[in-house]
Amino acid sequence: MADDQPITDKERQFHASAVMGVWGLLALFGAYLALTSIAVMDEPGAAKDPKIVIFVISCWALPVFAGLAAVGGYHGVKHARPRIALLTAIPAVVTLLVFASAFGAWWT
Repeated sequence: MADDQPITDKERQFHASAVMGVWGLLALFGAYLALTSIAVMDEPGAAKDPKIVIFVISCWALPVFAGLAAVGGYHGVKHARPRIALLTAIPAVVTLLVFASAFGAWWT
């Protein structure tokens, strides 16, 4: 069966690059959000609204943790250590959830 064949180094390199690419794109999107969130904080009364403050903080945390997940995921997949990839992805996923909920609370 094809499933019983061991994974080759070329396949592992491809998977590692794919993991890094996905988290890297999310980090770039987070960097864009972080730069555009500066305009949100310039609005009158924005610094006093906790929904906006949490949104802006998560905008700034997203590229940091997504970049960490990209590097950790690449290293974890390339060296067959899925625990490293998982541990570095957890903060990025939590930040993404906080970002989504803060955006939803701010939007309504």
